[in-house]
Amino acid sequence: MASFQRFHCLPEDLACGIHNLREHVLKVALCNIQPDIAMDCVLDDVGEIEPGNGYDPGGNIALQVPDTKSPLGTFELFLSPVMWRATGPIGPFQWAVLYNSSALMNARGRKGHPLIAAWAYRREIDLDDGETYVWRAKEGQPVLRFGG
Repeated sequence: MASFQRFHCLPEDLACGIHNLREHVLKVALCNIQPDIAMDCVLDDVGEIEPGNGYDPGGNIALQVPDTKSPLGTFELFLSPVMWRATGPIGPFQWAVLYNSSALMNARGRKGHPLIAAWAYRREIDLDDGETYVWRAKEGQPVLRFGG
């Protein structure tokens, strides 16, 4: 399982209404350079892998799964798994980055898609033609939790 970290810009972006976590399109991008959790704030800041061979620029959509069991006053964000099928070499990558592809700037007015969280893997991952990679959050656990 990959280790999880939220980007430091997330609380300010949430407080300023940049993210609508129920309705905005969230995506997972694959990166080959370690994101700077404290300094990076938009997708252009991270070292996304080169597109091609089944990897589209900006990664793939992570669908929000409705939160039906949280107590009142708590918001939990659950995401569906995200899959890539290689039609040639993809990678290497060692980080998966969740970002908001609907928002076009962050709370400080910086243009780009705001970052939410990143997952680091213990080793680099390379995909060969025909191989599949599936990103998924920890089974049964929300990606983000706010409130009670």
